[in-house]
Amino acid sequence: MGEARAQATKLKDYDRCDATLNLWEKAVRPRPAVIEDLRGDVAYERDGFKKAEPHWRAFVAAKPRPNEAVSTYAKLARSLAGN
Repeated sequence: MGEARAQATKLKDYDRCDATLNLWEKAVRPRPAVIEDLRGDVAYERDGFKKAEPHWRAFVAAKPRPNEAVSTYAKLARSLAGN
């Protein structure tokens, strides 16, 4: 998953990322919380922290396992610190 995320943002094909997330969201029940984390990554690359933050916070609010949430906490911390 991490490799696919890196590849998608490296290519900067955000419209395709959005389309893929939309398809995944419709096809899988229950809806995976990680979709919000990925939407946050796309929003951050496209529009910056203000657009990404609600998605990342929604992911964290879904109470993922600690090992799944650690990178999202780091993204929030870096962005809030201005780095």
